[in-house]
Amino acid sequence: MNNLLKKEDFYLIALGSSLISGVVIILFGKNISKKQYKRAYLYFGISILLISIYLFDYQFRLTSGNVVMFLTLKKIFLLSSYFSLFLYLMGIEQYVLGFFKSKWLNFAIFPIAFLIATSPNFSYYVRFSQIGNLFVLFLIIYTLIVIFAYKVERLYFSFTFLALCVAETIFGLLFDTFTEYDFLLGYGLITVFLGLSIKLTLDYKNIILENQYFYEKSLTDPLTGAYNREIFNSLNPAGYFVLIDLDKFKEYNDKFGHKKGDELLKGFVSFIKGRIRQEDLIIRIGGDEFVIITNAHEPEKFIERLRRDVYKELGIGFSYGMSIFNNFSKAYKVADKKLYNMKKNKSKL
Repeated sequence: MNNLLKKEDFYLIALGSSLISGVVIILFGKNISKKQYKRAYLYFGISILLISIYLFDYQFRLTSGNVVMFLTLKKIFLLSSYFSLFLYLMGIEQYVLGFFKSKWLNFAIFPIAFLIATSPNFSYYVRFSQIGNLFVLFLIIYTLIVIFAYKVERLYFSFTFLALCVAETIFGLLFDTFTEYDFLLGYGLITVFLGLSIKLTLDYKNIILENQYFYEKSLTDPLTGAYNREIFNSLNPAGYFVLIDLDKFKEYNDKFGHKKGDELLKGFVSFIKGRIRQEDLIIRIGGDEFVIITNAHEPEKFIERLRRDVYKELGIGFSYGMSIFNNFSKAYKVADKKLYNMKKNKSKL
């Protein structure tokens, strides 16, 4: 029995774990771009940090003899538990709905918190904390209803367990069967933070993947599958900037129709993707104007070979202008001038 984990050790481990979990969840939230989840992770992270503060009341006994310090710390621990549950509810509604729906609860928790925080002595503190405890009981029941109403399945067990722990504690106090070892509320809170930490950790990967998908989609031209010009905001300028314009594309469109013209553009991009290296980029600027970013050793030979292959495969040529890619505006200006000169020379033939 002596080798078993003592209750004090269990709470100390839970305290440390909740501190780490709270910080990690807040940091996770900073990596999420969508505000709905970003704010939810912040609320949840602070909620778990407040639980860790509340757990100090279980781990350490306030026996300094200083009544003022004792009362102050008891207020801090109690209010931490109240606001932890409140932020937990805020996090759930923010996570599911994208906003905090139950704002009306502010009119209850803040006045109660004010009364407790300003209690002049222990007698008033006990009196006001009893009112606060009734509010927390309501808050727990209300949050449990919200969890099931919004079908947050991964929180079913942990929060139901907390509700049962609260019921057991109230039963023990009402019928005078309460002992120190029957007090399960602390265990209920630990279960809640563990359940929440597991849920957020599992969901984090999916949220990041979803963010990455929509981010990449926002950088992709919907017609051809090439990158669009927004990609330049994310690039570190390097290599060669090759501006390409398909020859006589307008005539092709007029002769065969826009549907065939769109098919040609898609075929062109697909063909280029199959010929350039993995680190090279094909970007659609607009219409039949494209840019290839490449670090090819001999870029002119590389582009000339592409030009011949495109003509053989698709039956259409292209003109191009090349410049060093150190700044989009400057590179485009230089490349566009060279492109214009090539088109002008072709028209003379």
